[in-house]
Amino acid sequence: LYYHFPSKEDLYAQLHDAAVASLIAQVEAAVAGEGEPWTRLAKAASVHLEAILKRDENALLVMTPLSRGLDGVRDRIIARRDAYEELFRSIIADLDLDPGVDRGLFRLQL
Repeated sequence: LYYHFPSKEDLYAQLHDAAVASLIAQVEAAVAGEGEPWTRLAKAASVHLEAILKRDENALLVMTPLSRGLDGVRDRIIARRDAYEELFRSIIADLDLDPGVDRGLFRLQL
């Protein structure tokens, strides 16, 4: 194990990177070519929920709370999660919402 990875934490980070990349690719494929913002959101949310409900190993790895002992790779893991969340931020940014709606809270409620 340590021949290929400097530490268990690095192995976890590598797996996490691959899992997030897979989820991003699935969401991007689902919304590709769709111009209507609400349909894009519905498709993206559907992919996200299907991954969780099917107990997809990628989704489970991404959704697992960070545990102790990951200090060396914590920033890397958070950056990858931020990239996934940014995909949803960009979809929500295109929605025609009432001016009083907080888009950040809207995203978190999803």
